[in-house]
Order: sequence, then C-alpha cells, then structure tokens
Amino acid sequence: MIDPRPGRLGLVLLFHHRLPSLGMSVGADWACRAVEYDWPTLLAIESAVSKSPEHGLTVAVSPAWTALANDPVAQSLVRWELVRRAEEAPGEAERARRRHLNDQVLGRLRLDAVGLLSRLARSGAIELVAAAASHAWLPNFESSRVFLNAAVGAALNDHARAYGLASDGFVCPFGGVFPTLDRVVARFGARYQLVEADTLTRGGQTPPGGCAGVLIASTGVASLGIDPVPTAPLIDPDQPGVAWLEDAGDPVETRSDGPHPRTHAHDHPYPPRWSTSPSLGILDADSDQLAAALAEGFLARWATRVDHESKRLHPLTPDDPPPLGLTLVSARDLGGRFAVGAGWLGHVLTKLGRREISPALTSRWRGVTPGRFLDDHPAAVLGRPGPSLGEWWSVRPGDSNLVEECRRAADRLAERLETLAPLLRPASRQPNDAVIIKRILACMTKQMLLAASIDWSSRDGHDLPQRVALNTAFERLDAFAELDAMLSARCVDLERLDALNSGPAFLPDLDLDALMV
Repeated sequence: MIDPRPGRLGLVLLFHHRLPSLGMSVGADWACRAVEYDWPTLLAIESAVSKSPEHGLTVAVSPAWTALANDPVAQSLVRWELVRRAEEAPGEAERARRRHLNDQVLGRLRLDAVGLLSRLARSGAIELVAAAASHAWLPNFESSRVFLNAAVGAALNDHARAYGLASDGFVCPFGGVFPTLDRVVARFGARYQLVEADTLTRGGQTPPGGCAGVLIASTGVASLGIDPVPTAPLIDPDQPGVAWLEDAGDPVETRSDGPHPRTHAHDHPYPPRWSTSPSLGILDADSDQLAAALAEGFLARWATRVDHESKRLHPLTPDDPPPLGLTLVSARDLGGRFAVGAGWLGHVLTKLGRREISPALTSRWRGVTPGRFLDDHPAAVLGRPGPSLGEWWSVRPGDSNLVEECRRAADRLAERLETLAPLLRPASRQPNDAVIIKRILACMTKQMLLAASIDWSSRDGHDLPQRVALNTAFERLDAFAELDAMLSARCVDLERLDALNSGPAFLPDLDLDALMV
C-alpha cells in the first residue's frame, strides 16, 4: 500500500575552496576550479530556480570561498583562464560554448559570484546558508569555546556581512556534530544546523521518521540530517552505489568483474559520466539526454531511500511532519570526471520543482529547503543529535598530532583574549596599542582556524598531497606562535603582520568580543 504522506527532498550544494598556503598568492588551482566547477554550477542554478519555487535547493558557502570569489587577484586569474580556454578550444562548437560561457560570466555577471548568490537569496529563489570558517572536525573542539565561536560564529557573522542577509542555518563540516553544538549556533542567530543524518538516532530521543525526521533543542535550534548515500556515486564512482546509473538508462555491459558503462568507438576512452572535459552547463542533445536520465534515476532512488528510512526506526504517524530527505553535494563534484554535472543539477532542480520525481511518486514528493520545511512544520520532538563517529583522519589526520596542537593554540588564544580584554575596550587609554593588539589577535584566530582545516583529508584532497597539507597546517601554527611572541615581547613587526594578513580577505571584520561570549 502506498503511503499517501507527501515526502520532501532538499538538495544542499556546497561551495568551498581552500585558501592559499601561507605566503602564497592565489594560484591556478582556484581559476581552474572556478571555470570548471563553480561558474557552470552557478549558471545552472540561476537557470533552474527561475522555473519553479519548489526546487528545494539550499546553497552553503564557506568564508574561504567567499573571500576568494571577492578577491580582485583571484577574479583576474579566472578572467584570464576563461579567455585562454575560449581561444584554445578545439573545434568551432567547443569555441562557441566557451564564448557563451564568457559572455555570461564576464559580460552579464562581471565575475560577481557573491552578488549573484545574494540576489537569488534575497528574491527567495534559493536558501543561502553559511558553512564553517574552518573545515575542521568540530567534535575535536567541543571543550574550546573560543574555537567554536570562531568556526561557527565568525562564519555566520561574515556571511551576513558579505551577502547582506543573515544565515538561517549552519552546515557542519563533514556533518560532524556533538550534542551541545546547537548552543553555539543559537548564540549567533541561526535556527537550524545540518548534521550527519545518523546522529539523529544516536541521541536520547529519536525523532519520528528517524534519519528523515527533525529534532529541536531547548535552545530553539533544529537539527536536520544530511544523508551522504544518495550523492555518494557522484563523489566516488568506484563504489557499488553507482548501480543507479543502470536504471537511469546509462548503457552498461557485464564483465567478469561486474557491470561497466559501455564505451563506443567514437567516445572518449572514459565513460561519458567521467569524461575529463568539464561541463559548461550547455549540453548537446546526447549529453542533455544522459543528464536527464541520470537525474531521473537519482531522484527515484533518493525518494525510495528516504521513504524506507522514515519507516525503519520510528515510523511516522498521521500527526507527524512528512519525511524529509536532505543530501549534500559539493560544486566541485559536479565537474571534472562528472562531465554532465551542471546539466544533471539543472534537471534535478527542475524535476523537483515540477514534482516529477518518478511516475509512482509524482503526487507525493516535492522539493523543499530546510527553512521552508521548518516554517511549514515548526513543531518537532525535543532533543539533540548524538555524537558523530569520526574515522581515523578525524582523530589523527595524516597520523599527526595536528588536533592536539590546534587545541593548544585555541587555549592560548583564549588566555590572550581574557588577559588583554581591558586594552580592547573602547575606553582604553591606549587606543593605538589596542588597534595593533586587535590585528594580532584577529590574525592569530585566522591562523588557528586554517591550521585546523582538514578539507584535504576527504574525497580527492583538493589536489593537495597529505604531506604538503600537513606542512601547510603546521606553518600556520608556527605563524600563530610568532604572533603570540610579538604580544609577549611587546615588540610588533608591522611588516611581518601585514604579510601574514595579505591575500584574500578571509573574515575581514572578525569580532573579537564574539569569541568570548
């Protein structure tokens, strides 16, 4: 018997990119990522959300990505890369596609990605939320008030500054959460946090619908679960979950070691879905058909999974809210090997908006954002998620003591903020000293956050080898110690301070008072 309850699906799309290493300028990695991933995805979003208000798209942006998107040097590199690729494109058809992309990005939008997202959010076309200021495993810092206020609070404050509107929600890096994180989120005005879906069933109270339910803490912050399974094949095409491609109409052939996508004589040696050429969001007929088929199969399997999860642990009653399925994909997952990524996204959003999930589910399932879901269903079970279960990289990333060193840095920063608080007050008798001290403390905070960021430990590591990433992290901690020594010696090297603060404007208006609340 088909359950008549209308389910909800919401896609969370993350924009994040690591900042340059200490002492380095913005590199070609940012320009290539922006051209191959970010801009095609942004254009696909703009096109799809204009067709229906029920597409269910939430866009999460990190302060690091915002800083790079706003940086003049980074924008110049993207402009150069766009022009270069258009000039060097093989064949007239490819050159025409490149010129069209350039007309949109350079001409109409003038490389203003932040402005585009801000306009879409203000119009209600998308829900725009903040990701953490540090792509760290937050449960490691449960006892560090200063670190959490910086990672969560500074991100929410910076989001409001950059985009001109407050963030309703907060995205936990890796979905990692501990039971009292909502207190930090509540302090800075957000009303929900997006966490690993399984944690909703590990706390003291399991919500109706289990992983497809909602918990609301006494602070008023709701916890909603992100399920990584639906989008896992986009991230790792080697895992078994890629079987949904068969149902989507992607031709496969069975070999002794299992099914494989079939290649043709005229094709690239890699299957179409993992072609090395990037998507431009402008697809020929065959590619568009493939993107539509992939989107249809993805949505059908996603809805089926949410329906199953909602009945597994704590089945819903007629008085409960409908099941909510949220999943996350990064913009960087929609390019590169996934050649029709932007086209796939457009079809997913269009089908969600039109409630075209599958013939059996059309009347039941539709898209929704977390904020709109909470508006429609404000009542939920009182409770908090349980702790996330991190893997080895979350405890000793790269088999190093990075986590312990970052915790020591956070403790030291807390001591400095407490002892120097009188000098930072407006009534201080040493206003010139206060300005310098604030600059040093703000720079120490940023070095700490960037040292703890382990975005390189997941997926393809942002193309940063583990050894290089760890060296970069410890260089940040060395800079932190150098700044701390300046405070101890009361001798500030302004030239060095300027050098450490150079580059993209990461958290430019950091509120030191907010770190101690």
